[in-house]
Amino acid sequence: MPQPLDVTSDFRYRSDEWAYCVYYDLPEDDGTQKRRHYAVHNMGEVREIEWSPYEFIPFADFVTLKDLGWPGRIGIGQLNSRDVEILRLREESKRLQYVSGYLEQCVETKRNISPDNARGLINVITGKRTV
Repeated sequence: MPQPLDVTSDFRYRSDEWAYCVYYDLPEDDGTQKRRHYAVHNMGEVREIEWSPYEFIPFADFVTLKDLGWPGRIGIGQLNSRDVEILRLREESKRLQYVSGYLEQCVETKRNISPDNARGLINVITGKRTV
């Protein structure tokens, strides 16, 4: 959580059971004020989000980060909207590769897909179930 030098905090919005909160550091000599980003769960869990200290996290990116399990940086800098899109596409690609592999196995073995397996594949494709 924030250090005692923090002068103010800001609740921005909520997505399901997670809230996006921003803590502001004391202003620097040039007048800029850095932000630190946190996701706070209803049950008290707190996750720091590695995002630019000069920008707020757009709601859609916050939801995507939550859905991806709060990933960290993917490069040397803090996360930004482009990084979130890359992470989302990687996850989508993993899901589609899983489904493709399963379907290829079914074709090779001439196995029928049961209704339960078909529902499971649909859940993987739509992201309701992870691989």
